[in-house]
Amino acid sequence: MSYTKQLAGQVLDRGMRVNSVSPGPVDTPLFPYFEQDTGVEQMAWLNERVGRLGTPEDEAEVVAWLLVGDCGWVNGIDLPVDGGLSVGMTIGWANPKRLPSLPLPPIPTPRFRLPTGSAYWRAISARAVAATSAWVRADRLISTSCRVPENGNEPS
Repeated sequence: MSYTKQLAGQVLDRGMRVNSVSPGPVDTPLFPYFEQDTGVEQMAWLNERVGRLGTPEDEAEVVAWLLVGDCGWVNGIDLPVDGGLSVGMTIGWANPKRLPSLPLPPIPTPRFRLPTGSAYWRAISARAVAATSAWVRADRLISTSCRVPENGNEPS
Protein backbone atom coordinates (compact mmCIF):
# COMPACT_ATOMS: atom_id res chain seq x y z
CA MET A 1 0.00 0.00 0.00
CA SER A 2 2.87 2.35 0.75
CA TYR A 3 4.33 1.59 -2.68
CA THR A 4 0.99 2.47 -4.29
CA LYS A 5 0.95 5.85 -2.54
CA GLN A 6 4.58 6.62 -3.42
CA LEU A 7 4.23 5.63 -7.05
CA ALA A 8 0.96 7.54 -7.44
CA GLY A 9 2.76 10.78 -6.69
CA GLN A 10 5.76 9.96 -8.88
CA VAL A 11 3.80 9.34 -12.09
CA LEU A 12 1.03 11.89 -11.67
CA ASP A 13 2.79 14.42 -13.89
CA ARG A 14 2.67 11.82 -16.71
CA GLY A 15 -1.12 11.61 -16.47
CA MET A 16 -0.99 8.20 -14.86
CA ARG A 17 -2.89 6.95 -11.82
CA VAL A 18 -1.78 4.17 -9.47
CA ASN A 19 -4.19 2.28 -7.24
CA SER A 20 -4.16 -1.14 -5.63
CA VAL A 21 -6.81 -3.68 -4.75
CA SER A 22 -6.67 -5.78 -1.57
CA PRO A 23 -8.85 -8.84 -1.97
CA GLY A 24 -10.53 -10.63 0.89
CA PRO A 25 -11.09 -14.36 0.99
CA VAL A 26 -11.68 -15.36 -2.65
CA ASP A 27 -12.74 -18.74 -4.01
CA THR A 28 -9.57 -19.63 -5.94
CA PRO A 29 -7.20 -22.62 -5.84
CA LEU A 30 -5.16 -20.72 -3.20
CA PHE A 31 -8.08 -20.33 -0.80
CA PRO A 32 -7.61 -23.72 0.96
CA TYR A 33 -4.07 -22.67 1.98
CA PHE A 34 -5.35 -19.36 3.33
CA GLU A 35 -8.17 -21.20 5.11
CA GLN A 36 -5.69 -23.66 6.63
CA ASP A 37 -3.54 -20.82 7.99
CA THR A 38 -6.53 -18.93 9.36
CA GLY A 39 -8.45 -21.95 10.59
CA VAL A 40 -11.40 -23.57 8.84
CA GLU A 41 -13.92 -22.73 11.56
CA GLN A 42 -12.72 -19.16 11.90
CA MET A 43 -12.76 -18.59 8.12
CA ALA A 44 -16.29 -20.00 7.89
CA TRP A 45 -17.42 -17.63 10.64
CA LEU A 46 -15.80 -14.61 8.96
CA ASN A 47 -17.33 -15.49 5.57
CA GLU A 48 -20.71 -15.86 7.26
CA ARG A 49 -20.34 -12.31 8.62
CA VAL A 50 -20.04 -10.86 5.09
CA GLY A 51 -22.48 -13.27 3.49
CA ARG A 52 -20.28 -15.37 1.24
CA LEU A 53 -16.84 -16.09 -0.08
CA GLY A 54 -15.63 -13.66 -2.75
CA THR A 55 -15.20 -14.67 -6.39
CA PRO A 56 -12.53 -13.72 -8.93
CA GLU A 57 -15.28 -11.85 -10.80
CA ASP A 58 -15.87 -9.66 -7.71
CA GLU A 59 -12.22 -8.59 -7.81
CA ALA A 60 -12.15 -8.23 -11.61
CA GLU A 61 -15.13 -5.86 -11.61
CA VAL A 62 -13.28 -3.44 -9.34
CA VAL A 63 -10.04 -3.66 -11.32
CA ALA A 64 -11.98 -3.03 -14.55
CA TRP A 65 -13.71 -0.02 -12.95
CA LEU A 66 -10.33 1.39 -11.88
CA LEU A 67 -8.95 0.87 -15.40
CA VAL A 68 -11.79 2.12 -17.61
CA GLY A 69 -14.59 3.38 -15.37
CA ASP A 70 -15.54 6.94 -14.51
CA CYS A 71 -12.97 7.20 -11.74
CA GLY A 72 -10.30 9.50 -13.14
CA TRP A 73 -10.00 11.33 -9.82
CA VAL A 74 -9.19 8.14 -7.87
CA ASN A 75 -5.45 7.98 -7.30
CA GLY A 76 -3.06 6.55 -4.72
CA ILE A 77 -5.55 4.42 -2.82
CA ASP A 78 -5.76 0.82 -1.78
CA LEU A 79 -9.29 -0.42 -2.28
CA PRO A 80 -10.29 -3.37 -0.08
CA VAL A 81 -12.53 -5.69 -2.07
CA ASP A 82 -13.56 -8.05 0.69
CA GLY A 83 -17.29 -7.67 1.13
CA GLY A 84 -16.72 -5.32 4.08
CA LEU A 85 -14.62 -7.78 6.09
CA SER A 86 -11.76 -5.32 6.70
CA VAL A 87 -14.22 -2.69 7.92
CA GLY A 88 -15.87 -5.26 10.17
CA MET A 89 -12.51 -6.16 11.67
CA THR A 90 -11.67 -2.49 12.21
CA ILE A 91 -15.02 -1.59 13.76
CA GLY A 92 -15.50 -4.89 15.59
CA TRP A 93 -18.53 -6.59 14.05
CA ALA A 94 -16.26 -9.20 12.43
CA ASN A 95 -13.74 -9.54 15.22
CA PRO A 96 -11.97 -12.91 14.88
CA LYS A 97 -11.02 -12.70 18.58
CA ARG A 98 -14.72 -12.94 19.45
CA LEU A 99 -15.42 -16.02 17.39
CA PRO A 100 -18.17 -17.81 19.33
CA SER A 101 -16.52 -21.24 19.30
CA LEU A 102 -13.10 -20.02 20.37
CA PRO A 103 -12.23 -19.04 23.94
CA LEU A 104 -11.47 -15.37 24.52
CA PRO A 105 -7.75 -14.66 24.28
CA PRO A 106 -5.97 -14.04 27.59
CA ILE A 107 -5.10 -10.49 28.53
CA PRO A 108 -1.39 -10.08 27.79
CA THR A 109 0.98 -9.49 30.66
CA PRO A 110 3.21 -6.43 30.21
CA ARG A 111 6.77 -7.41 29.31
CA PHE A 112 8.37 -4.35 30.83
CA ARG A 113 7.95 -2.02 33.76
CA LEU A 114 8.02 1.72 33.44
CA PRO A 115 10.66 3.43 35.56
CA THR A 116 9.21 5.01 38.65
CA GLY A 117 12.13 7.21 39.74
CA SER A 118 11.45 10.94 39.83
CA ALA A 119 14.63 11.67 37.80
CA TYR A 120 13.20 9.70 34.89
CA TRP A 121 9.93 11.62 34.93
CA ARG A 122 11.75 14.97 35.28
CA ALA A 123 13.77 14.10 32.16
CA ILE A 124 10.61 13.15 30.24
CA SER A 125 8.90 16.37 31.37
CA ALA A 126 11.91 18.45 30.34
CA ARG A 127 11.86 16.87 26.86
CA ALA A 128 8.14 17.51 26.52
CA VAL A 129 8.57 21.17 27.54
CA ALA A 130 11.49 21.60 25.12
CA ALA A 131 9.52 20.06 22.24
CA THR A 132 6.48 22.21 23.01
CA SER A 133 8.61 25.35 23.24
CA ALA A 134 10.25 24.58 19.89
CA TRP A 135 6.84 24.05 18.30
CA VAL A 136 5.52 27.35 19.72
CA ARG A 137 8.61 29.21 18.46
CA ALA A 138 8.21 27.67 14.99
CA ASP A 139 4.51 28.50 14.96
CA ARG A 140 5.24 32.11 15.90
CA LEU A 141 7.93 32.35 13.23
CA ILE A 142 5.59 31.00 10.55
CA SER A 143 2.72 33.20 11.72
CA THR A 144 4.91 36.30 11.71
CA SER A 145 6.54 35.65 8.34
CA CYS A 146 3.23 34.85 6.66
CA ARG A 147 1.26 37.71 8.15
CA VAL A 148 -0.53 39.99 5.66
CA PRO A 149 -0.46 43.67 6.69
CA GLU A 150 -3.69 45.12 7.98
CA ASN A 151 -4.05 47.33 4.90
CA GLY A 152 -4.54 44.14 2.84
CA ASN A 153 -1.54 44.73 0.58
CA GLU A 154 1.12 42.09 0.30
CA PRO A 155 4.55 43.00 1.64
CA SER A 156 6.99 44.25 -0.96
